[in-house]
Amino acid sequence: MPGNPDPNRQASPEESAADLVVEGFAFDSDQWIDQIRGAESPVTLGSIGEYELLAEIGRGAQGIVYKAIQPRTKRHIAIKRLLGGSLAGFEMRARLAREVEAAATLNHPSILTVYGMEFVDGLPVLAMEWVDGQPVDAWSDEVGRDRRALPQLLAMFRAICAGVEHAHERGVIHRDLKPTNIIVGTDNVPRILDFGLAKFAEADGLSTLTATEGFVGTPAYAAPEKLAGQRGFSETRSDVYSLGAVLYRMLTGRLPRETEMPLAEFLEKRWQDPPRPGSMNPELDTELDAILMTALATEPARRYPSVEAMSEDIRRYLKGLPIAAASNTLAYRLAKTVRRHRTAVAVSIMISSVLIAATAVSTTLAVQASRARERARDRTRVAESINSFLTDDLLAAIDPANTDNPDLTMREVLDRAAASVEGRFAGEPLVESSIRRAIGRSYLSLGLPAESIPHFQRALGLRVEHFGPTRDETREAMRELAEALYWNDEGEESLLIARDLLELETASAGAGSSQAMKARFMVVRSDSEIDFGEKCAALSEILEWSVEHLGPADPMTLDVSHILANDYLYNGFAEEAEPIVMRMYEAVRARYGEAHPQTLDAMLGLAILYGRTDRVEEAVEILQDIVRIYRETRPSPFSSMGIALGHLGAHLRALERYEEAESAFLEGYEILATSRGAEVGWTQGIVRMLAGMYEDMGESEKALAWREKLLPQFEKPIPRVPRSGESE
Repeated sequence: MPGNPDPNRQASPEESAADLVVEGFAFDSDQWIDQIRGAESPVTLGSIGEYELLAEIGRGAQGIVYKAIQPRTKRHIAIKRLLGGSLAGFEMRARLAREVEAAATLNHPSILTVYGMEFVDGLPVLAMEWVDGQPVDAWSDEVGRDRRALPQLLAMFRAICAGVEHAHERGVIHRDLKPTNIIVGTDNVPRILDFGLAKFAEADGLSTLTATEGFVGTPAYAAPEKLAGQRGFSETRSDVYSLGAVLYRMLTGRLPRETEMPLAEFLEKRWQDPPRPGSMNPELDTELDAILMTALATEPARRYPSVEAMSEDIRRYLKGLPIAAASNTLAYRLAKTVRRHRTAVAVSIMISSVLIAATAVSTTLAVQASRARERARDRTRVAESINSFLTDDLLAAIDPANTDNPDLTMREVLDRAAASVEGRFAGEPLVESSIRRAIGRSYLSLGLPAESIPHFQRALGLRVEHFGPTRDETREAMRELAEALYWNDEGEESLLIARDLLELETASAGAGSSQAMKARFMVVRSDSEIDFGEKCAALSEILEWSVEHLGPADPMTLDVSHILANDYLYNGFAEEAEPIVMRMYEAVRARYGEAHPQTLDAMLGLAILYGRTDRVEEAVEILQDIVRIYRETRPSPFSSMGIALGHLGAHLRALERYEEAESAFLEGYEILATSRGAEVGWTQGIVRMLAGMYEDMGESEKALAWREKLLPQFEKPIPRVPRSGESE
């Protein structure tokens, strides 16, 4: 066998694939070792040291792998010994030692466990975990490549990425990632193996290839810069390329580079981008094309900077979120937003009725109809269509003459009206979008953000198509969708829309405009990555601006106050929360009076503050006042009253006034189950608290009976505290 190839030697045009084998290159997973597999005849199976050999599994350029039994533990393991036995050269021994050294630093489910190395008859032997399985390319061939199989394939690939990223974080670069070095076990977990070509990264993560080191790896999966023998390239990005080639093979069944060609042609084409994956598998969309082409970019700087970045883009793709590899334009992000349709646990938010929400839309449209005659005609037609929809669908649904259920809940009425919209307004985008917004607002007001989201998405999509992404009408729909996503605990996507909205509002009206400040508030509120101190400082700044420019009782001021106060409360800073809560209460009481819903909501916030600062009896007195006012001012039970009763029951339970707490819980449950539905967030919250109280009291049968009401939502958390204008 020749020594290490000279990386500076130029290949002659006459050289072919066979010459690459001589040079240590390869085209397919293991074709390059075919010529040396016969260098040593298989030994007669027996034992190596204490290990009883069961079968020879395979031979590579460096060693022979056996399946064996360890006598002491009786477990199956894999044994690797050097090809050539005592004739093995220094380089082969060094690579085996490197494999052990690399394995000693790694501990990850997606990396094959190496138990250690020992010497038998003076020769090194490697003992490894035995995995029943197959290479990942064979596994992907069995799974298939249609749209239904893509999530499974991509989830498997992300598990592989996690193992490689684990190695990179510990300074270990694999340098020979290919399907035969990634085994998928029968437990459906991938194992990365064969770190014999691995190296420990330099401080800057760059290759320090020397003239004597030469090319290492498998060319079919190797980055172009490695094939070219360049120095100073990023080994991390080279592993990214190899993983991209593995994913290309998994998703298309093909290699990214054609291998059946003469050497000169192969080397000439190594800097060409591979064929678009979608041309190999029509089941792949443009976003998967973008992910693969980014990973396989011939220029390292155009690739993902890390394996983690590539895996994150795949995660976002699977969730339907915008990906970094795709065009980062507003139109693209909006298109992603309006295509998504996800549901999650409902949470409670500001209360209003369907008619109020719909009337608000038509009233707003009528006010805005003065700019131009054509616009005015559109607005008028929309308002008339909404009024017709209310009369023909919404009000008709509650007419006793049209239903056999006189006890319809508002949720059931709204569901019926929402179902009647489908396909009814074809060719009328303004009408449909406005009605969708009315329905979305109504679901939101009932504490059903998950149900509101598809309507807001549809409204936004229609407005983007009709007005474009920058018009006021489109920004309004963006704001409503971001709000619904936030209250549905989809903060990540809410944040994406809020950031786009902030950019648009700033460009339209300036950074100091009320629209831009509202968008900024939505960004800060939804950003889970922001430091707590930074978040509170930003919210405090926005709150100060809102009080000065909009007033202490403005809805935005109350929203910001509520979020900031709750952040302080739930992080143990009650002293910082108290002045905010008190100012909020005093402002709405002065503006609206004692019995107004806004004032009662502010009183509820005050009761929560007292409950969290060991003034539970004062909290109970405030909650009793809220319930009394509701009884005196409302002709029939109202859902806000049910929520107040839930809080009252919780505080009475804390004082061990169980009989009173039971009465409050039961009444609150009946009100909420009737007005909102038994499956809605706060209704379920009361069920949990009541069941917990019965357990405290030792009444296990009652506790079990109430627990059964939670199925199948038994493990869902008690809903989060919503914004001002609504209860916790």
